[in-house]
Amino acid sequence: MIIDELGRGTSTYDGFGLAWAISKHIATQVKGFCLFATHFHELTMLADKISSVNNLHVSALTSNDTLTLLYRVKQGPCDQSFGIHVAELAHFPMHVIEFSKKKASELEDFQSVDTEISLKGDDEPAVKKRKMEKEEGEQIIKGFLERVQRMATSEITDQDTVCQMKTLKQQVLDENNAFIRDVVAKRI
Repeated sequence: MIIDELGRGTSTYDGFGLAWAISKHIATQVKGFCLFATHFHELTMLADKISSVNNLHVSALTSNDTLTLLYRVKQGPCDQSFGIHVAELAHFPMHVIEFSKKKASELEDFQSVDTEISLKGDDEPAVKKRKMEKEEGEQIIKGFLERVQRMATSEITDQDTVCQMKTLKQQVLDENNAFIRDVVAKRI
């Protein structure tokens, strides 16, 4: 089965309830292979409760007003939403973007109790470290992309371009950042 945006089309709470119940039913009763996309980040916690459920996401890099899709499918839930970034890329009016950011920030204060509990205790330093690694890694990737943009590829041979790209890639890898290692890893 392939389902796009399970639980969409009704109120947030009804949609989440339906998405959770349908997902749980498929995983525990139907036991069929199912791939679905969801906008409910909280639904990713179903993987903690049912062993046959797995979370995957497509990695991306956001910085300032850019969204760079990295075209890698990775294990685990996505750590952020890109809706507002996409709205920016679609040239929505700036006052709409700013108001969207404000409302999203207000709603983030109303996280579920399960999410808050899962981030407390012994795991908190590890969560903070991963967040710092990700932020540092995103800056490294941003710098890499800026250097690639500045390359004068029309003035050098294809072989020189490949050589320069390998050098730039090695510089990124030499940073020894866990987020970078995860992004360039050959596994999912």
